[in-house]
Amino acid sequence: MILSIESINLDPELQPRVTLDQRTVEEYAEAMKDGKQFPDVVVFQDGFTYWLADGYQRHAAAKKVGASSISAEIRT
Repeated sequence: MILSIESINLDPELQPRVTLDQRTVEEYAEAMKDGKQFPDVVVFQDGFTYWLADGYQRHAAAKKVGASSISAEIRT
């Protein structure tokens, strides 16, 4: 499913890494500009809110390139 970048909430406590690897975010952003497809990010929906569970670096790269949406796997 395609979700608006802005509709996905990020919670630092759900992020498995201590920090984002900015080099990876930059590499992903460049690849996205070149049209490379990435696996869906994984979000959980609690009935009202989408919470990012996997794909923090892909999400950050998509925001960096100005994407308005991202492909997501939605779980309950």
